[in-house]
Amino acid sequence: MSKYVRTPLRLDTRRRIFYNATFLEPSIEKIKEFLEMYDYMHTIEFAKDAMEYMEIKANNAVEGLNDDLSEIDEAINNKTSIPKSKNKELLI
Repeated sequence: MSKYVRTPLRLDTRRRIFYNATFLEPSIEKIKEFLEMYDYMHTIEFAKDAMEYMEIKANNAVEGLNDDLSEIDEAINNKTSIPKSKNKELLI
């Protein structure tokens, strides 16, 4: 029988989010077994290394958006057009 667990998370409609614990149990056990084989995954150094990649990726995305927005803002303020070659690159 399925066992649904209620989380404290809510949808925009204010309904709570549930998950099927019975369905996830095999995956949870596999992940626990995998992590137990590698002691270095329990260290703060591993967490920092793993998160650093995601942080760099997120920062690059934000910087790219800011660059695109500043070019668009500059074109609006100076009442100039953006070259067609650049137009396709912006905000993609």
